[in-house]
Amino acid sequence: MKPILPALLLCCCLVAPSAPAFDLTPHFITRITKGQAEHIPTFRDGETQYTVTLPGGVTAASGGPGETVFYFRDFPEASFQMKASPFAQQPPFNGPALQTYRRHALQCAPTGATDIALQEETADPFPFNDWSSYRYTLSYKLPGRSFLQSVTFLNLGSSQQILLVTHAPSAEFERASSLSWDILRTWRPVSPGEDLSVPPPL
Repeated sequence: MKPILPALLLCCCLVAPSAPAFDLTPHFITRITKGQAEHIPTFRDGETQYTVTLPGGVTAASGGPGETVFYFRDFPEASFQMKASPFAQQPPFNGPALQTYRRHALQCAPTGATDIALQEETADPFPFNDWSSYRYTLSYKLPGRSFLQSVTFLNLGSSQQILLVTHAPSAEFERASSLSWDILRTWRPVSPGEDLSVPPPL
């Protein structure tokens, strides 16, 4: 029984209670620019507010409690989701912890998916903001279609981890991934006193 103990301790560590996570429920601020309404999503971590910029081709975000989903104008079957990680702690992305992360990533395939297979693993796919992350790319089939999905565990700070999921038909996955990247790289804190409803100066 002794060899099983480290794995059990690791699982307990991953799901143990921790500090409150980022609230990834989107709260929208409307900005009118040249007569056009823009709905800007914001998120909260305690007293700190964060926002992202939606690039061309991305429709306004939607979401429920604790998660945000971005949709793509030209790819109606694709999406990019941000939500709280199921893991309370942040073991390094190496060693036995990778097996646990990998198992959860495979479980993120949609209900009804078949032929689920792990295609690729990528360490630190986001080379900005000093973030630490690990990505799993899966393939699977839904009736009559082949899809790809990336599942990324992202450490925003020393005690906060979120989950990023990009899902698209195989032929559209590269473009959907690029748009997801464009959203995430604009993640930033809102400055004290900053009014997001006011268009930035030209």
